Amino acid sequence: MEGAIMDPNDMPKEPRAIPPDVENSVGAAHDERVDKAAARAARRVKKGQTWLDWLAIGESISGGRNKAMRRSGANEPKGSAYNRAFADWMDTKAIAVDDDGNPELDDKGKPVSWARGMNEATRTHAAWCFENRDEVERFRLTLGDKADQKNHPTTMRRAWDAKQKALKKAHEAPGDKKETPTEKLNAELAKLDEENNQLKKKLAKAEQDADGGSITELLSGPVKMAVDVIAQSVSMNRLNELAKALTEEAKRRRSIKNGGAK
Repeated sequence: MEGAIMDPNDMPKEPRAIPPDVENSVGAAHDERVDKAAARAARRVKKGQTWLDWLAIGESISGGRNKAMRRSGANEPKGSAYNRAFADWMDTKAIAVDDDGNPELDDKGKPVSWARGMNEATRTHAAWCFENRDEVERFRLTLGDKADQKNHPTTMRRAWDAKQKALKKAHEAPGDKKETPTEKLNAELAKLDEENNQLKKKLAKAEQDADGGSITELLSGPVKMAVDVIAQSVSMNRLNELAKALTEEAKRRRSIKNGGAK
């Protein structure tokens, strides 16, 4: 009823915080189950690759990496302090088991680490597959029957990277494509050819006018255009001779203007 006073016994209670010792106990039990499942999976993948087994292995490695980062104070899985902490995890938690589930021991009676039996790339890719399992699982659905050929985490990561590269290339705008040196050179040559053709057309038009009116118009226009037309119509030696003659003629005219010649 509106306006009624709620009985204190019916009021929602604040959720109780889980005591640290209980929380740690629950977390430790979960981690133990994960590590044991990974140990059994690591033994099975020696006989045959299955995707679910690699996910179980990846979950354990991912957890071990996170523990090593917290223990070493690292922000990412690298560095000497992290490496020592992760090595300790491999030697104490990633313990191999036999067919009966008992810890596997070496000749000296020490526990064997299944994680140390894998190279770093395999461990890294296994953790990546688990940490990105939702996206990777969707991608695996697109592979059809070929998915079973890509159960190993490194093979899976390579297939994923290849797909992402192909998608990026497919969605790349034409203007965003990086021009190769050869393509850039060909474009510049084509531009020069076009400019050369335009200059040749202007020169041909000027030569067709018998009265020289077009040449006069050209020479009285922009200096750059006049120079380009002349340069395209004579050899390099002739161009040098013209340049020298024009320089001398300019000096002569300045001398006349200043009264230095009669």
